Amino acid sequence: MQVLSNQFTRSFLLLILCFQQPACKHHHPVSESLKQAFEIQKEALKIASEVDSLTKTVSDDSLKSSILISKSEWMKQKISIEALEPHDHSKCNHDHSHDSEISITDEDMILVQKEWRDSIWALKHKILSIK
Repeated sequence: MQVLSNQFTRSFLLLILCFQQPACKHHHPVSESLKQAFEIQKEALKIASEVDSLTKTVSDDSLKSSILISKSEWMKQKISIEALEPHDHSKCNHDHSHDSEISITDEDMILVQKEWRDSIWALKHKILSIK
């Protein structure tokens, strides 16, 4: 059983492919838009936790497997908000000086995070509708 529609999944993946994961840059103040995007991301992760709990209650192994695959694919699409996520630079051995070829505005990050949140919300409601 395919939990997320192919069209929705393709649209979401296309949106994500348009953006590269931002580099570790902390040289500018965090905007209100970026803070809002981070709150949306946290909301999505909370919904993902609810999906995990709901998945444990699914008895059909095939369905459970489909849900787990969908959630795993969803998690791979996460666009980190580096300026707000904990990151200990004292233990880093990677280069922080690289620049992204594609930049994304803080306002666009809100849209990306909403799309990401909405896709896990759709998965949650699909599970609820099956139960």
